Amino acid sequence: ETLQNMSVGVGTNVRGPPALIENLPKIMQLLEPDRATSIFEECATVVIHNLATRSPYKRILAEARAPVHLARVAGCLQTSGKTRTYAMGALDFMSNDLTLAELLVAQGAVPCATAALTGGKVEGTEGRGPPRFREHALGLLQSLASCKPLQETRGGLKSPQDNVIPAVVHFLDAGVPNEVANVYAVVTLSYLCQGNGAIKSQVAKCGGVPVACRLLRSAETPAVVRTRLAALMQSLSVPIEQIGLGPMSRPDPGRSVKALLEHDLVGILWEVLQSDITSEQPLLQQYALGTLENLCLQPQAAKAVWPTGMETLLQMLQSPGPSLKAKQHISGVLFNCSTHTEISDLLPTVEVVQAVLSLITAETDTLTTAELDVEQLIGVIQNMTANESFHDVLGRANAIQSLTLALQQTVEDGKMRRGDKDAIA
Repeated sequence: ETLQNMSVGVGTNVRGPPALIENLPKIMQLLEPDRATSIFEECATVVIHNLATRSPYKRILAEARAPVHLARVAGCLQTSGKTRTYAMGALDFMSNDLTLAELLVAQGAVPCATAALTGGKVEGTEGRGPPRFREHALGLLQSLASCKPLQETRGGLKSPQDNVIPAVVHFLDAGVPNEVANVYAVVTLSYLCQGNGAIKSQVAKCGGVPVACRLLRSAETPAVVRTRLAALMQSLSVPIEQIGLGPMSRPDPGRSVKALLEHDLVGILWEVLQSDITSEQPLLQQYALGTLENLCLQPQAAKAVWPTGMETLLQMLQSPGPSLKAKQHISGVLFNCSTHTEISDLLPTVEVVQAVLSLITAETDTLTTAELDVEQLIGVIQNMTANESFHDVLGRANAIQSLTLALQQTVEDGKMRRGDKDAIA
């Protein structure tokens, strides 16, 4: 009880309570499962928890292996959920420091966290903890996953034996009604998937794609969780690499992209984009459009968008509502769709082509060319010229006259950038 009281006021003393610091190794010995009592364990856990919130003492705790030890001990004994939550909370607080994060990974904190999510066993630790316990476990995993130096120097959480991906997917699939914990879970996956094709494939292999698609589609999923899910989808939808050389090269979709298409993510994204939630959650709209842009590199997705979805996208492009980044993604969707010249049977209407041309020539009053990637929109028209089936539509839309008008605009007018004029030429 004395140790507990001392730790509560530790923030007022930079050097810390000498007795507590000096006796930390002895405390750890007393906490061995066969010698601990639930009363003393809970008091000591509160001490560790309070110290872990103060920067001067995190290093001492990490070097003494205290929080990791407590997380394991708490699982061995029939202790209260409060005790287990304190132990995992200490790990969560400490993981925000790079040096301490490396120590925690080396000491085995990751298996402790994954066991907390799945109910697995780690050196005697078994059984899922209470909601806050799992929230802290996911907070720990998110911090470690976001630490780039840790991922580069020690492999971070990308080691298959840590079972991080299956554990997080298992948690999301369980439908635990904890908004913060679900955000932590999705963000952990997003960090791990960035630029790592193997991790994306593992997410797909573990069943993460259908779980994420189901949650994204559900109106019952909190908006902030759906936003983070859309960001995860954008990471998963990036092709792994290019196959082939030169103009014959094409993006390799990889396992994750194939899984997204198999579970009708394009249809889910359309539902999200046409719902009222995107006006309230601009980031959700942005990530959804970014995902759609990546998916439209694949013919299967492009056929679902081109040309039936072009009118909707152009309306969004001309609207003042979407953010600049969202509009850039819309331009990217149109461009990627137009690269599939083999889709000659999906002919866009004259009105659609005229809308694209009006954006290129800045004839609309709702935005300026500075807000758009005009060169990409010009690329849409240029790609269409590669397919003779489109020539009649381009002619009826007065494409040559519109582009000639755009060439006559001067750079000094601020309506046309030099690179845009080169692209038109």
